[in-house]
Amino acid sequence: MTKLTGEIYRIFKPGNLWMFDKIIRLTRNLSGQSDELYPAWQGMQYMYNMYSGCAKLPLLDNNRYPVKWTKASEVLGNYLSHP
Repeated sequence: MTKLTGEIYRIFKPGNLWMFDKIIRLTRNLSGQSDELYPAWQGMQYMYNMYSGCAKLPLLDNNRYPVKWTKASEVLGNYLSHP
């Protein structure tokens, strides 16, 4: 992103999974009942599951379909030039 935009980007490490779990529980308890389709804590729970490995899939047959990989810089460059 720095190469594409000229802005400086850095890695932000807000804490560990234990702390993230506590923040999710706190957010969920404080938000109460809501009519929101996607409450804030739900997005956090999704990220927690991804980072913790809970959502790890069994072995996949990655060679079953041919895939042409695209560099992230190409995708982001196209997006930034055509918002």
